[in-house]
Amino acid sequence: MLGLPGRLGTLHASHVMTSDVLSLRTTETLADALHKLQERHISGAPVINEAGELVGILSFSDIVEYEVPESKLKSPAIGSYPDWPSLWKMIEAAEQGPQIDLNDTVEKHMTRNVKSVSKSTNLVEMARMMC
Repeated sequence: MLGLPGRLGTLHASHVMTSDVLSLRTTETLADALHKLQERHISGAPVINEAGELVGILSFSDIVEYEVPESKLKSPAIGSYPDWPSLWKMIEAAEQGPQIDLNDTVEKHMTRNVKSVSKSTNLVEMARMMC
């Protein structure tokens, strides 16, 4: 493997991770989880079981299916997601519609089989895991 130039080659997960992480419990309702996500202005969070073990992740895409107009996908300011107000409008619409039950547990909707790394994992190794 070729070494990366400068500081990039020395970066680890600890340099780019969030240390004040919101985690959700498998037994929480979707309503409670969505409220917590909205308070933090984030679109997802890790899910832990009663033993505190990582068992999944819950994100908007696990709860609400949405279509993004092609024009929004090409916007550099937005990236591949709609803007925050649009996301919350979709969540509010979902709360009013029959497609999801906000009394469902997080466990029912979360994505399982997530990967995690230690804080000493090199950034290059992390990037390879995502490919």
